[in-house]
Amino acid sequence: MIKLLSPLAYRVLPWKNGGGSTTEIAVEPDGATWKAFDWRVAIADIRESGPFSSFPGIDRSIMLLDAPRGTQMELRIDGRRVRMLPREFVDFAGEATTEGILYTDPAGHGAGADNAVRDFNVMSRRGFIRHRRGYQSLSPNEVHRMGGVDTRIAYVASGTAELIHAQNSRTLNAGESVIASGDDALELKGGLDGAQFVWVVFSKTLD
Repeated sequence: MIKLLSPLAYRVLPWKNGGGSTTEIAVEPDGATWKAFDWRVAIADIRESGPFSSFPGIDRSIMLLDAPRGTQMELRIDGRRVRMLPREFVDFAGEATTEGILYTDPAGHGAGADNAVRDFNVMSRRGFIRHRRGYQSLSPNEVHRMGGVDTRIAYVASGTAELIHAQNSRTLNAGESVIASGDDALELKGGLDGAQFVWVVFSKTLD
């Protein structure tokens, strides 16, 4: 099955700790609460340094999706400092004590409200679902195919990509997403100026 999602279908929800808001792209089961989801994909806008919400039993991956020029972000995970690099995921346990720190320069000066960053979040329930994730660039007319029967998601971060499918072929613009499950392959072709997209695969564990 192929399911197309536009930004109009995304849910904007408060953070679990009340410190900000998240744009939820998709969650399983559909409409699940913080305590009941199997997996979740979302984008968070971070306007100031602060603690992350705690999600015991959840495996998390986040990637710096957008940041103003000169702005950097660092994670402090159980006291360990991890500098986030653009378009590279960082994996950590949801129950870890985690804080996000915004910087405007390598010296560590705090960023202001106009230096907000956006990060891409992937979550899966440990022991039941596992996930893989990545960031992919497509040249014009280059094709990327994600087969299998696991749940596969692609979010177009920039540019345009053509979804190649017998029944649902169409152009995906920046900000749109597609979910594939079952035997349907998720096949994307780069548009006239190419595309960059985030991909996620959710698989049930064999425990």
